[in-house]
Amino acid sequence: MRPLDGTKVITLEHAIAAPFRTRQLADLGARVIKVEPPRRRRFRARLRQVDAVHRGYASSDADIAWARRVPAVVDASHGAAVAVDGKMVDLPVILKARRIAEAGTPTR
Repeated sequence: MRPLDGTKVITLEHAIAAPFRTRQLADLGARVIKVEPPRRRRFRARLRQVDAVHRGYASSDADIAWARRVPAVVDASHGAAVAVDGKMVDLPVILKARRIAEAGTPTR
């Protein structure tokens, strides 16, 4: 058992050091859910760094529900262009949805 097992952390961070700190919380057992603003600031980071930072984040219930809807809509389209929740779905979006659906379990 880890010290923060069963603890839920909601993070609104945007600074460079904040993701590192929330990853540390996740490594200690906390379930970290990141809430992003509608318009995200983009910054350049090495892929290796991004993967290490995102490792500890959990998906929200809404993200998991969306990720489970995407494959159903794509399969029903039989190769046609589709939109889910008003947003176009392409291959990177499908792959993201699969990752979220496979890794995600709803928060309690």
